[in-house]
Amino acid sequence: MQQAKRKVFFAKTLLTILIIFSTSTFQYPQITIEQSEFLEIFMPGKPLHTIEGESGSINIGDTDGPNIYDFTFVDMQDTFMIFNYEVSTIPILAARYPSDAHTIGLNPSNLVNHPIFYSSNDSTFILGEATIENEYRFIHYLPYELYSKFPMTYGASFNQFIETWDTTYNLSWQVIQASFYTSQQDMEVDGYGTLKLPGFDLECLRQKRNYPDYGYKEFLYLTREGVFFIVTDVPDTEPDTGFVNGDYQVMFSSDFVSVEEIDAIPLEFALKQNYPNPFNPSTKIKFDIPANLKGIEGSPVSLRVFNALGNEVAILVHEQKSPGTYEVEWNADGWPSGVYFYQLNYGSLVETKKMLLVK
Repeated sequence: MQQAKRKVFFAKTLLTILIIFSTSTFQYPQITIEQSEFLEIFMPGKPLHTIEGESGSINIGDTDGPNIYDFTFVDMQDTFMIFNYEVSTIPILAARYPSDAHTIGLNPSNLVNHPIFYSSNDSTFILGEATIENEYRFIHYLPYELYSKFPMTYGASFNQFIETWDTTYNLSWQVIQASFYTSQQDMEVDGYGTLKLPGFDLECLRQKRNYPDYGYKEFLYLTREGVFFIVTDVPDTEPDTGFVNGDYQVMFSSDFVSVEEIDAIPLEFALKQNYPNPFNPSTKIKFDIPANLKGIEGSPVSLRVFNALGNEVAILVHEQKSPGTYEVEWNADGWPSGVYFYQLNYGSLVETKKMLLVK
């Protein structure tokens, strides 16, 4: 009975999906993805939610279809935000890439190896990558790396030979590194079916991208609703089906999900990821205080914020709390940009998470 209650509670606290999807194991038929649907996630001016993880062994599913691509192990609440920017709004990039291209990053002055996208007619390309941080690094692909032709369908494939020009400058605009190299990339939409994430199922196409000169490949699971799942950094010696070693990333548009407020008594001690993250200047932090924890009931609850050096910069909570879900706000108006840590203490229980202030 306790296990059944736990499952009910977790089901209630998952993200509420704006469009209701069946959570059965129905296998969707082959689909077609239009360019406008693909670009829904990359709308300039809108935030992009992302989740990253180092899973180790991941089941990438099978080729052909219909298949079930099950990634329900992902914690959909562990998200952070990046933003879509038009290149025309970032002068340093506008001088080097087409002004109607766009990129993604934390803010216009903090891009780290972020791709430059460009779309025209029936194709979307990656023009290169840009870094604007402690140095300036610009990568250009010739010809442009084709991300995909549209409409995208099962069985589509192409290969491409690309020249890469890679130049790095210091902050005084002196060249500190320049290189040129070539590579081959092969792409195939080799599967289709159902993308399963916690709480919902989506029709998807599976795209395999192979970079043999670099020794790795990627698997992308693309939907029509602005949700992508990507398995990255898979050694090219790994198989194309079943379990592989790799990392993963989920990306979804800001319009896709909303958080449902649940007025229930938590069953577990938990500190949630702050939202928004990155933030400027304020962010909200949620935490759960459970009932029936012998030995620590009635203990004071504390929520503190520390800087990257471990110095305490704020005490957000320090008092007794009844079991329940709580939310507090931290305004970091007087603090510099950087990484901060927030720590929740309740009796012998401790949990810490990281957040990023970007001004």
